[in-house]
Amino acid sequence: MSLLRHGWAALSDDTVLLCATGNGVRAHAFRRPLCVDPGAANRFPELDGPGWPASLSDASKWQVDIDRLYPGQSESTSTPRLLVLPTIADAPTSRIEPIGAKPALEQLLAQSAFFLSSRPEVADRHLSVLRRLVDQTRTHRLHSGRDVLNEPHTAHALLAPLLTGGPAPNAVSG
Repeated sequence: MSLLRHGWAALSDDTVLLCATGNGVRAHAFRRPLCVDPGAANRFPELDGPGWPASLSDASKWQVDIDRLYPGQSESTSTPRLLVLPTIADAPTSRIEPIGAKPALEQLLAQSAFFLSSRPEVADRHLSVLRRLVDQTRTHRLHSGRDVLNEPHTAHALLAPLLTGGPAPNAVSG
């Protein structure tokens, strides 16, 4: 929500479909609505009031129409150039660090194991697409501290410099 407030576009919530192309990898929207905890309305008042329906995957969350809240900020496809792998950190402040291809690929594989097949040719194509994704992007790990919840602009402040190639605030070389 914070990134949308700062003009970022949304592709999908939690899951994207990856497709190998002649030039690399394209990401396609899988789940369009953004699923948010109703408590998010405390930090994002624009969520309050419209009577959002319950999420189909988790009835305790709202299914939010991005185009209704932020017209023109949803995309159906994108060519990834930056890959940010978030983790929740028990820390007061967030930080971001560049990571290498191997840890990025390991995490992507762990998160996408559901889609791996016992058929070797399918598993090889899956691995190939993930490898191409890592090769075409700059990879970083975002250690999300409590400031991300308390100061919603934090994610934008950390990530925006990465889009221009500059160093991010609190970036750690690794």
